[in-house]
Amino acid sequence: MSKYSRQREMILDALTGNRCHPTADWVYNHLKPDNPALSMGTVYRNLNFLVERGLVRKLSVPGEADRFDGQADTHMHFRCRQCGSLIDLKGEAAEEILDFARRFRDLTGLEMDPAGLVLEGRCEACSGDSPGNCS
Repeated sequence: MSKYSRQREMILDALTGNRCHPTADWVYNHLKPDNPALSMGTVYRNLNFLVERGLVRKLSVPGEADRFDGQADTHMHFRCRQCGSLIDLKGEAAEEILDFARRFRDLTGLEMDPAGLVLEGRCEACSGDSPGNCS
């Protein structure tokens, strides 16, 4: 068990209170004004600690900085190729993907990690069908 860290708790709070899947830079810039002693190295160390403990998920999108998800429940993500938003997929959409992952395993013998899956396409906002998502 590791000892309590106020900075780690601040970082976790910033992620759990945010559905926009921020980067390490965003976390640093968000917390730095109220925490002048905070360093970028501290942010990275604590993000890695939180990921290793399963409290935060790291989302790697090719060609972009890693993003972090503070929502612990199992869900997948959709990335808009136009605006870059990462959107949580839950409910019926997530169930369909989980069903696909099970069928894929049965057909191929390969075990997919649906929680690490990031689907890509165009979001409703960029399609012109709804207001924008967070960025």
